[in-house]
Amino acid sequence: MSQLLIICGPSGVGKNTLTDAIIREYPYLKYFRKITTRDKRPDDRDTEARFVTGGEYEGLRLQHRIALPYEIRSNNYGLPVDSFADLKNGPRIVCLGDFQLIQSLHDAFDTTTVYVTAPIDLIIKRLEAREDTLPQRQKSIEAVPTHLKDYDRFKKLFDYEITNGVDLKAAQEKLLDIVREEILSHRLIYNFLMPRSESDQRQAQKELNQEGNGYQSLPTFDNIKQRLEKAMTPFYVGRGIHPLHYSFMHGPIILSFYGSKDRERSQVAFGSFELQGPKKKLAKTGDLLKELFPELEEYGSRQVRVLD
Repeated sequence: MSQLLIICGPSGVGKNTLTDAIIREYPYLKYFRKITTRDKRPDDRDTEARFVTGGEYEGLRLQHRIALPYEIRSNNYGLPVDSFADLKNGPRIVCLGDFQLIQSLHDAFDTTTVYVTAPIDLIIKRLEAREDTLPQRQKSIEAVPTHLKDYDRFKKLFDYEITNGVDLKAAQEKLLDIVREEILSHRLIYNFLMPRSESDQRQAQKELNQEGNGYQSLPTFDNIKQRLEKAMTPFYVGRGIHPLHYSFMHGPIILSFYGSKDRERSQVAFGSFELQGPKKKLAKTGDLLKELFPELEEYGSRQVRVLD
């Protein structure tokens, strides 16, 4: 469940300003902290990057405490091993400008990638107003056209593009919409009926038909479990699994399958699928379930809610 929201764009486009809006709205979403030898500016955020000397950086690199080291405009950067460990605590947001590094992260993790752009004259105006050393400011300005041009070559690497022009609020809202769709965890629940075993299936069907429900097909608990095992990866937590509770992974989605007795019908049990993960990917897993279990359309009910 190593999930990264990667925000890319040239220096001065406003990556951190947009990210601040996300963290204000959802404080439990935090930066995936970088490390750099670049001089710290007054507007830099300590939560976003750790600023070190060249000697400190080299010492950490030799101790294998920095993963994926890279260089931008004569400054060394890298991703501390500690930041990767933090991924177990939930999704993280990282602002990056290096396309090759983003490609490496995209290949290794569950990523959502956003490219932020703006009119070039507006980006340069922002950089000219930045509190930075004169040489560093000039290097940043000179790098903008190259970065925008390179984006054309790497465009397929990105899931979304945002223009952060004169309307900052609109750009922030667009990024928040992406977070709600791709990062925030949602829960999707399907409730249904099922016979408890093969021997109960015929009798269960008879009981339900007598009630006038008209169900045509009711897979048993074991049948449902077998179909899930063929399509998904079993996911075990703790010392064991309750006989009527199994969990599976489908990409970043956790699916739990539950069963419980129906007190009113001796041959029938209640069943439920509970899916948890990003909303957009929940929909894909939901589509897979409908392929595996066409019966859901006939006798299932569903509900979706956001998890804080």
